[in-house]
Amino acid sequence: MYDNLHHMCAAAVATDSTADVATFPIGFKANVKYVYALVNGTSAHATAFVIKFDKVPLAGSATGRGDGDCGQVSKTASVNQQGKFLYDIPAAHVSVEPGDQIVAQVTTANGEACAVDVGVVLEYVPEVIGNVADMVEAGP
Repeated sequence: MYDNLHHMCAAAVATDSTADVATFPIGFKANVKYVYALVNGTSAHATAFVIKFDKVPLAGSATGRGDGDCGQVSKTASVNQQGKFLYDIPAAHVSVEPGDQIVAQVTTANGEACAVDVGVVLEYVPEVIGNVADMVEAGP
C-alpha cells in the first residue's frame, strides 16, 4: 500500500525569521501527498510560525513559483508543541517532476527561536524517462 511513497526531509531549520529554509529537488514524477513540520523547539511565544511549501516548476527560478500550493503548516500560538508533527495535505492535486523543486518558506516568523524538521511526502508516478522533458541523460 505504501511502497510508492517517498519522503524528503530537512533537519533543524530555524523559524524565527522569514526566509526560504529548505529546497527539495524532484528526481521523479510524483504527486504531493502531504507536507509537514516536526517541532523540535519548546517555544510558547504568542507569535507562531507559518511555513508554506511552494512548487517551483523551474529549479532555481522564481518564475511560476507557487504560494503554498503544496501545503502550509503553522504552530499554535502561545502553546509549546515540541514533538508535534504538524502536517497539511494540498488543497488541490499537485504533480511534480524532474526539473521542479519544492521550497519550504517561513512566511510568518516565530516570536523566538523554534527549530523544526520540515519535509514532503511524495507518491511516485511511473513514467517513461523519455517522456519527461526536463530529464536529460548527461553520461557518456
